[in-house]
Amino acid sequence: MVNSTNLSFSALPPIDIPFRYFLTGPVFLIFIALFVLFVGQDMWFSRWHPNMLLVTHGFTLGFITVIMMGALLQILPVMGAGSLPYVRIVGGCCHTLHVLGTILLMLSFIYPYVYIKLAAMLVLLTSFSIYIIALYGLLRKNLSQSSSIIAIKLALFGLVVTVALGSLIVANSLSIWLLPLDKMWTDIHAEWGLFAWMSILIMAVSFQVIPMFHVAPNFSQVVTKYLPFSLLSVVMISSWEQSLFQSFSAFILLGLCGYMLNLLLLLNKRKRKIPDTTIYFWQLSALALFAATFLTIAPDSFIFESLIEKKGLLIAAILIFFYVLSIIQGLLLKILPFLSYTHLQQRCLINFSAMSLIPNMHALLKKSHGQWLFNVHVCTGCALVATIIYPSFYWLFGSLLLVEFSGLLYLMLCIISKYRKCLTAILLLD
Repeated sequence: MVNSTNLSFSALPPIDIPFRYFLTGPVFLIFIALFVLFVGQDMWFSRWHPNMLLVTHGFTLGFITVIMMGALLQILPVMGAGSLPYVRIVGGCCHTLHVLGTILLMLSFIYPYVYIKLAAMLVLLTSFSIYIIALYGLLRKNLSQSSSIIAIKLALFGLVVTVALGSLIVANSLSIWLLPLDKMWTDIHAEWGLFAWMSILIMAVSFQVIPMFHVAPNFSQVVTKYLPFSLLSVVMISSWEQSLFQSFSAFILLGLCGYMLNLLLLLNKRKRKIPDTTIYFWQLSALALFAATFLTIAPDSFIFESLIEKKGLLIAAILIFFYVLSIIQGLLLKILPFLSYTHLQQRCLINFSAMSLIPNMHALLKKSHGQWLFNVHVCTGCALVATIIYPSFYWLFGSLLLVEFSGLLYLMLCIISKYRKCLTAILLLD
């Protein structure tokens, strides 16, 4: 059951546009898994190691951001924001440039040549500029003041600042001194990316999909109306007042914990209380956020001595892998079959007799496959934590990461194959 009240499916982009973004994410992490297995354990001793920076950007740009970009192209028309003009050209161009720019940026960490860094910065800037301008033009014309649309606008602003700071940091490495030479700017860049871009966009999407997919109550107005703006405001203040950066980061995490508690409460009140792997991913994400918050605010005396030195890297890993990736994987389990079903349904509007050919969403993606993905994700995350503490476990993390995202890619390809077979059958009836 899906609650589709106040949703519009008349302006959907071609399904191959979001799917090319979705398919790209697992490919990047398959490469990251092979890279981790190849380079060994040295990278795990410092967050500033070039190989660690490559892996981090593989996760954030190569998986998280590319999937978020694809999801936005799909979800905005569904929310009633209208269809993006020239969506095939814009979507295809941004995707190609983003993939190329991300590969160049990752290469620049291990081959720090000026021309690679410059090319990475210019290509990614071009990709993000086209994408942001196109979405801004669509949102500017949209008169809707729904909580999700407003939060998406705030998240896009967070993306603008994240990209700008990243470009300035790359410029510094090219001896173009536009920022003070201070590693604090890297932390600020990460904070904008993780909290102002990713977290606010997660909120925006959850305001819509939690009631929609799980037939749950709506979020409270305090959360939807004030939390995204408050979160962005605190990120801005912490960037300006760098002496209080750590304190503000803890405050941001506490705010996100409040959001997650509200989300868990809504899931507990859902009308269809049946086992759902997506809910397990949300719950895992919430636990990770609580753990990262504890590690951030707890005095060092409360933490094992062996963890103190690696606390920053551990918090980052928990937030990226367990908090953000868990949510994205859970949403993919819902979005991929839902998109396929919806697009097939739209094709049948001119021939209702073809409706019988459409498989249900559980036929497109079996529940057991989603549960398998969740179990592997938990094991991979635990291996990541173990590797940070004991780098000799890098082979276990790399192997599990390879299994997990090879499996995710396989599930995606299976859904696409089923979609194409069904579409062919429908077209034969026309």
